[in-house]
Amino acid sequence: TIDQHMFNVPKKYLLEGTIPWLPASQHDGLMFYVNPEAPLPARNSVLIQSTATICPPEVLRGSFPLASACRAAAQKDASEAETDLEKVHPHNDHTQWEYRVKTGTSQGAVVANCSAMADGNGRCDSFGTYGDLVYSVGLRDSEISRLPEIRRRVHDLLFSWEKPAH
Repeated sequence: TIDQHMFNVPKKYLLEGTIPWLPASQHDGLMFYVNPEAPLPARNSVLIQSTATICPPEVLRGSFPLASACRAAAQKDASEAETDLEKVHPHNDHTQWEYRVKTGTSQGAVVANCSAMADGNGRCDSFGTYGDLVYSVGLRDSEISRLPEIRRRVHDLLFSWEKPAH
């Protein structure tokens, strides 16, 4: 149960065990794999949390990806990421980059933050919303073109697992 949402998640999808960044209780959030059948390095993990936990008031004032997701969750806005993205190294550091929506001359919204991995295929994190909840999904740099599809899969899984309110 997260806020007013109750999910019945099949065991094969759940990430279990002691993981330092997992919420302290199931009431704060849950972590699962979008694709549990994939080999471990290719799995996309999702952490979905209550906005009370992940979106304190000071976060809402920012212009970074989490702030945008928190504002969208507050408005229950399920807008999808744009598919026309550009890779940007904002700090001139080849080990850190982000993907932004292409907007022409102005700076577009950041939809994923990435860091280099030893295998050459970076690790990226992107925030999304499910109703009034915020989630982060982990994916590899090579999968960034599939971000809208991965977000749809997250939404479809959560929708299929959610039990109606009594």
